[in-house]
Amino acid sequence: MDTVIIRNQIAHARTHETQTHELAQLLRARLTRLHSNISVRASDPHLHLLAFVTAFIECVPDLLDAVEEVSRNTVREEVSDLFSAACRDFFTAPPALLQGHNGMNGAMSKAYLCHRTLEELNDSLRVTRQPPLLPVDFTSSSLIIHHLIGEPFGNLLDGVVHNTAKSLLERCELSRHPNARDVDPDDMLAACQRRLLSDERLHHAVVINSLFPGCTIH
Repeated sequence: MDTVIIRNQIAHARTHETQTHELAQLLRARLTRLHSNISVRASDPHLHLLAFVTAFIECVPDLLDAVEEVSRNTVREEVSDLFSAACRDFFTAPPALLQGHNGMNGAMSKAYLCHRTLEELNDSLRVTRQPPLLPVDFTSSSLIIHHLIGEPFGNLLDGVVHNTAKSLLERCELSRHPNARDVDPDDMLAACQRRLLSDERLHHAVVINSLFPGCTIH
């Protein structure tokens, strides 16, 4: 999949943020409502949260490029293509509930949909003892973003994720490709490492303690 269109959408969102500071102001307003187990060690915490959200958003096209690379000409190619198309649509033709969510604020929700859909696909594949679509785990980052988005809106986005992942799996049965080669775990890991795809890459400003067990961000 050509991710240029998504990268352009993100670039436009960053320009919008530079001009309006909309997301920075939103994050500043939400600082007083952050969960007690989320703290930002900085003099301008809202700007560090903005940097975290930006990294989370900009990770999406790299994820999609990695998924395409490792799935090409394998048993996973069809589900990879469907997943990439769904993520492209999140950015270019977002669900109606994102109407009015512009700039980086809107991009945050769109990126959340992409990350969480990959997470649900990976979980579904593991249940059937199959390798994940991509061996990455951004669970703690997604939990932070969910909290920043807020409820009940974050829960509405999770509903979109659930329906999207279910639809993709129903439309694509891996058994339809008996002659295709399977994915190589080493190739998947190498593709992620080249693009620095990891939760740790994003966790430069926020600290999570007991709210999300096992997830400590430095």
